[in-house]
Amino acid sequence: MKYLYQILLMSLLNVSVLTSAQDYKALRIQGTPKLLDTEKLVLRHDANGNYCAAVQIISDMDGFQYDSNDGMVGKIERKPGMDLIYLTASERVLEIYKKGYNPMSLVFSEYGIKLEPQRIWQIYLTGEKEGNEVLVSIEVTPPDAGIFVDNLPFENSGYLSPGKHLLTIEKEGYKPINREIEVDFNNIYFTEILEKIPDAVLQIESAPSDAIVLLNDSILGKTPLSVFYPVGSYQLKIYKEGYDTLTREPFIINDPLTRISFNIEEVVSYITIKTIQNAKVFINDDLILNIEKIKVKPGNHLIRVEFVNHEPQVQTVNIKRDQHVTVEFYPDILYGSFRISAVPFDARIRLFSDSCKIYEASGARIFEKLVSGIYKIEIAAKGFKTHTENIHIKPDEEIVRMVRLEESVSMNDEIPQIDDFILVKGGCFLMGNESGPEDEKPVHEECIDDFYMCRYEVTQKLWEYIMGNNPSFGKQSDYLPVNNITFFEIKEFIRRLNRITSLSFRLPTEAEWEFAARAGNSGNSFLFSGSNSIDSVAWHSGNADNRSHMVGLKSPNALGLFDMSGNILEVCQDWYKEKTNPINSKFKMAKGGSWFYTEYFCRNSSRFRTDPLAKDFNVGFRLVRDP
Repeated sequence: MKYLYQILLMSLLNVSVLTSAQDYKALRIQGTPKLLDTEKLVLRHDANGNYCAAVQIISDMDGFQYDSNDGMVGKIERKPGMDLIYLTASERVLEIYKKGYNPMSLVFSEYGIKLEPQRIWQIYLTGEKEGNEVLVSIEVTPPDAGIFVDNLPFENSGYLSPGKHLLTIEKEGYKPINREIEVDFNNIYFTEILEKIPDAVLQIESAPSDAIVLLNDSILGKTPLSVFYPVGSYQLKIYKEGYDTLTREPFIINDPLTRISFNIEEVVSYITIKTIQNAKVFINDDLILNIEKIKVKPGNHLIRVEFVNHEPQVQTVNIKRDQHVTVEFYPDILYGSFRISAVPFDARIRLFSDSCKIYEASGARIFEKLVSGIYKIEIAAKGFKTHTENIHIKPDEEIVRMVRLEESVSMNDEIPQIDDFILVKGGCFLMGNESGPEDEKPVHEECIDDFYMCRYEVTQKLWEYIMGNNPSFGKQSDYLPVNNITFFEIKEFIRRLNRITSLSFRLPTEAEWEFAARAGNSGNSFLFSGSNSIDSVAWHSGNADNRSHMVGLKSPNALGLFDMSGNILEVCQDWYKEKTNPINSKFKMAKGGSWFYTEYFCRNSSRFRTDPLAKDFNVGFRLVRDP
């Protein structure tokens, strides 16, 4: 009996619930939702920093509550008869609730709605009402004006409940009508005529210019702006990416002319990067040359710092408006060691790092805790040939060398770089570049005889040995290329060198230089000397840290020549010849580019002219001699 009673009670409750649900009225969409004919209106961002979309609900009712799969983005903006809801652009459903009405799931795709960032969809929402409705006709002039009753769109005729209603008629360029009408069975015909608003000249300027001007969320154009527009009261917005949005409300347009200027404030933040020399800094994949107080927009920024001989470091930094953030990137220092012994026992040992730090010893030494990288070793003793070579110190490894110096057989053996010449076998090649500037054209054939060329640019060590002085800018290492010399000082250097050695050294011709840079008869067609990848063969403005480097640290070309591209600009014997004046020239030819130039100017075919009387921190030379 008790069991039957429970079944009966549950049945009554179900009937009660069903009856209660059926007593609620239904919400419905009136008309067709439309995408407002404006752009870049929604300036709010979601949690991921992306621009939001928005839905504008227009209704003759209020008290709505909303929900969605992703949730609302910020607060709902509520005005009488209008709610503005901010959503993620990926949202698909909006849940609408109102007391006394069944909940409504507004599936956007069912109404042709596709949310877009910064755009607003306008939807008219109403619900079932009680009472007897009557057929009402409203005739307006002009006939294409918009008709709204109780803030809902209304055709020229339709059903309304008896009683008072708010009638709104509007059209751009006309004064709107907003008045109350009384509807009953005797008042069903209404006639309204809109009054045209006179146009005024509207002129708007902004600093900076090129900002978007919006009146009542409709785009007029970009500043500076001059248009005709109806007089009246509006909401004005001035918008520019990266700047504060300026809003004026009310903004009054008066006849015959309204002119106004605005200053808009830039939304900016700053990042300072602290790191080691020679590091490459990228922000959002853009190479940054000046790493102090870098101007950026607020938000997330990907910072990548690349090091020589160390793994790159990557970090995402979130920076707020008006914030100055300092971020440090230092590599994990990796060390190796070098064990060296020499004969004779009193030989002087010097170790040069690329940062121009010098380590010295005599006879034998274990150099511990050397930062990994390329070093140049020099072992010298009186009466013996000087030994030089490059060594690569690797992390957690020890390099062992035992060097036995060769006895000098002549005074020439003690001259630096005297044995650093290689034979360049002669041949014919196509000189120039049809894709380069005009002075590299036309491509033409040049034929070259055999000659010897020095593997390296002339060093400060060799210059000081011959000339007794070192005029160079930057004297941190003997093995830096000599610079800050004139063409005629170079000629005097060669004269003295030839007298001391009884050999015939000279400068290369432009054709000889380019033939050797292209590796002679090897058949290579690289853009730079030894590679199409400049960083492997040359010091240039993108990797040189604003200075020259010791000769021979980069990879050589196929002939074994180092630094033909980059490091220091190399003077040639020829006078610079131009098409407009091929005979008389005031300048000497130079080739190869340097640490000062971008990679484009370090190509094999690049040509430079240099004043023979001028000294330049950027200009040096390389020697050749005949067989």
